[in-house]
Amino acid sequence: LTGVIPPEIGQLKTLVSLILGFNRLSGEIPRTISNLTNLEVLDLSNNHLTGTIPGALNNLHFLSRFHISNSD
Repeated sequence: LTGVIPPEIGQLKTLVSLILGFNRLSGEIPRTISNLTNLEVLDLSNNHLTGTIPGALNNLHFLSRFHISNSD
Protein backbone atom coordinates (compact mmCIF):
# COMPACT_ATOMS: atom_id res chain seq x y z
CA LEU A 1 0.00 0.00 0.00
CA THR A 2 1.17 3.52 -0.72
CA GLY A 3 -0.01 7.00 0.18
CA VAL A 4 -1.61 8.31 3.34
CA ILE A 5 -3.76 6.39 5.77
CA PRO A 6 -7.25 7.68 4.94
CA PRO A 7 -9.10 9.36 7.81
CA GLU A 8 -12.13 7.23 6.95
CA ILE A 9 -10.32 4.32 8.61
CA GLY A 10 -11.90 5.60 11.82
CA GLN A 11 -15.30 4.43 10.58
CA LEU A 12 -14.32 0.76 11.01
CA LYS A 13 -15.39 0.84 14.65
CA THR A 14 -15.56 -2.92 15.21
CA LEU A 15 -12.00 -3.46 14.00
CA VAL A 16 -9.87 -5.37 16.54
CA SER A 17 -6.57 -5.58 14.65
CA LEU A 18 -5.07 -3.14 12.13
CA ILE A 19 -1.80 -4.33 10.65
CA LEU A 20 -0.36 -1.97 8.04
CA GLY A 21 3.33 -2.68 8.59
CA PHE A 22 5.87 -3.03 5.78
CA ASN A 23 4.13 -0.79 3.24
CA ARG A 24 4.89 2.60 1.75
CA LEU A 25 2.45 4.60 3.79
CA SER A 26 3.35 8.25 4.29
CA GLY A 27 2.04 11.30 6.11
CA GLU A 28 0.68 11.48 9.60
CA ILE A 29 -1.27 8.96 11.64
CA PRO A 30 -4.88 10.15 11.34
CA ARG A 31 -6.54 11.10 14.62
CA THR A 32 -9.60 9.14 13.53
CA ILE A 33 -7.78 5.92 14.43
CA SER A 34 -8.74 6.82 18.00
CA ASN A 35 -12.36 6.05 17.00
CA LEU A 36 -11.41 2.36 16.77
CA THR A 37 -12.22 1.78 20.43
CA ASN A 38 -12.13 -2.04 20.14
CA LEU A 39 -8.63 -2.02 18.67
CA GLU A 40 -6.21 -4.42 20.38
CA VAL A 41 -3.34 -4.44 17.84
CA LEU A 42 -2.05 -1.51 15.79
CA ASP A 43 1.02 -2.11 13.62
CA LEU A 44 2.27 0.81 11.52
CA SER A 45 5.92 -0.24 11.51
CA ASN A 46 8.29 0.04 8.56
CA ASN A 47 6.50 2.81 6.70
CA HIS A 48 7.32 6.44 5.91
CA LEU A 49 5.07 8.09 8.49
CA THR A 50 5.80 11.59 9.77
CA GLY A 51 4.52 13.82 12.53
CA THR A 52 3.66 12.98 16.08
CA ILE A 53 1.70 10.11 17.55
CA PRO A 54 -1.80 11.46 18.24
CA GLY A 55 -2.48 11.77 21.95
CA ALA A 56 -6.03 10.61 21.26
CA LEU A 57 -4.65 7.07 20.97
CA ASN A 58 -4.74 7.08 24.80
CA ASN A 59 -8.48 6.46 24.39
CA LEU A 60 -7.81 3.00 22.95
CA HIS A 61 -8.21 1.17 26.24
CA PHE A 62 -8.00 -2.33 24.72
CA LEU A 63 -4.81 -1.59 22.76
CA SER A 64 -2.20 -4.05 23.95
CA ARG A 65 0.24 -3.96 21.00
CA PHE A 66 1.33 -0.81 19.19
CA HIS A 67 4.22 -1.05 16.73
CA ILE A 68 5.61 1.98 14.94
CA SER A 69 9.28 1.11 14.75
CA ASN A 70 11.39 1.94 11.71
CA SER A 71 9.09 4.69 10.49
CA ASP A 72 10.71 7.80 9.07
